[in-house]
Amino acid sequence: MARVVVHPTERPTSTPTISSAHQLPQTAHPALTQVLKSARITAHRGRHSGGSVGTKTPELQLLLDNDLFCLHTDRRTKLNHIQQLSLLHLLAQFFLERAEDNNKYAYFEAIFLGREGEPIVHDHRISVLMQLASFSLQFPVLQVFNNISQWISKISVVKQSRYYSELLVDMLIDNFIKTCDRSRRMYEYLLPLEATCAEFTAIFTAFGPLVAPMSFPLAIVLQNYLSTNLSYIMRHYRDTPYLGDEFSTKTMPVLLKFVVEESANPARETIITSIAVSLAKVIEKWSGKFLTGRATCAKQPINFDVLFSKELKWNRNRCNLICAAANVDSNKKNISERLSDLDVPTDFAPSLAFVRKQFF
Repeated sequence: MARVVVHPTERPTSTPTISSAHQLPQTAHPALTQVLKSARITAHRGRHSGGSVGTKTPELQLLLDNDLFCLHTDRRTKLNHIQQLSLLHLLAQFFLERAEDNNKYAYFEAIFLGREGEPIVHDHRISVLMQLASFSLQFPVLQVFNNISQWISKISVVKQSRYYSELLVDMLIDNFIKTCDRSRRMYEYLLPLEATCAEFTAIFTAFGPLVAPMSFPLAIVLQNYLSTNLSYIMRHYRDTPYLGDEFSTKTMPVLLKFVVEESANPARETIITSIAVSLAKVIEKWSGKFLTGRATCAKQPINFDVLFSKELKWNRNRCNLICAAANVDSNKKNISERLSDLDVPTDFAPSLAFVRKQFF
């Protein structure tokens, strides 16, 4: 193997192997300090030149590779599990202390997005970011989710935006939904995001029911997000076409089926009914002026076909959701025709009769 000779005046491309978790802050703190300096200098220049904040210089990124992420020359991490946890704690503390800093997104961009042109290193940083997101819920430092949501919204390639959204939501469901049981209500860590990061709640609501089977812990989280942020979520879906179309065509059928099938459980009635009410509002508003008059907006109508499945049981939630859909003028004839093919129980026939009478 050929020897690698480093000139005394050149900075090595790697640091000595870390043998103790206590050594991590010795290299990481100066690296983060350099991020602060670089971002503030660039921000100052940007205000005077009209440029944007950018901290992706090769020198800074090499420093972060070596002293913060502690990568080998082959781009594998040198950190053991304890040291990786120490890194997450350090990053969480870093962003917590700068929650009110105007340059906080520049710091985020420098640390996690500075190697986007190098897939292996970029993927490693995104992996750390996903771990930080999970860690941040428990720390807590919820500002991280605003940074993540802002980053996802800036991605111009829809396929990539969807990929990272699903990656984040899937990881959070694995850690905080699937781990729930009677004694561990891990989903509660997700609830504060309703008040601190509305954009993330829209992402989670769109992809949560698609990346994992519906469960009651997931329903509790969705109910909180929908009841608190419904207006914002709908506007975000309208103005983010791929997300709105994903929600209207794929997520809504899953949620509609769930609230109808689960409504027979008395212990869950309050949560399920609340979700059903939110879905009815979505159905009624997702049309007409709400989706028109904009250059770019979601185009796909709500897919409520599941409500007319002959296998779906009849109950009050199903009846109310069909009535909500019938309140939209463009749906009335279609719904009336579909109802004529169903055997509607006598308990619900009077409520649905007005729809059929308009065309028959």
